[in-house]
Amino acid sequence: MTPDILAWQIRLLKARGAEFVRVTEGVRRGCGRGLVAITFDDGYSDNIELGFSVIKSAGIKATVYVVSGDVGKKAVVWPESYSKIPLDLMGWDELRSLEAEGWEIGSHAAEHVHLGTRSPEEQRSLIARSWDDFESNLGHKPASFAYPYGSYDDCTVKVLSELGCAAAVTTDPGGINTRETPPLRLFRHPAKGCCLRHKIISLNLLWKL
Repeated sequence: MTPDILAWQIRLLKARGAEFVRVTEGVRRGCGRGLVAITFDDGYSDNIELGFSVIKSAGIKATVYVVSGDVGKKAVVWPESYSKIPLDLMGWDELRSLEAEGWEIGSHAAEHVHLGTRSPEEQRSLIARSWDDFESNLGHKPASFAYPYGSYDDCTVKVLSELGCAAAVTTDPGGINTRETPPLRLFRHPAKGCCLRHKIISLNLLWKL
């Protein structure tokens, strides 16, 4: 995603009358047509270096999901990731500054792994560790959760429910989230942006609002 295309997508959404919300706010309001939550996964430094100014200029807020055990690390390449490009991650100070600007800071687990392939004990540990990291560094539990790689199973959902998680986003294909959508299994649409094909995808998503 480039900053210019992100700004273009936001302008299109606003032209369609979209109201921008953070993920948990959208769930509290029952989701539905017209409510849009912009999310960033992983917590890369470019979220604040490039994305923040676009979001702020548009007068809206966003939600970012961070891998709590890797916050602040440099040149990160996760073993289970398809991408092998080393990238820097935001630190806790930067996350606190985003939170002060009204962003929602959510968890992407303590490690960037396919949770759905792990044992119930491993899943519980990876998620609970992230909750502890948030409490220690931000003073509160994560606002919401994003499944790394979109990988989860019934055990993952059970652990989040037991921890009192208000909302969790998937990469599952689907339509518009509604009051009937399970809050720990929210649909999410990828919105990439670096070529004409991505612009066409954006227009298709816009039509669904």
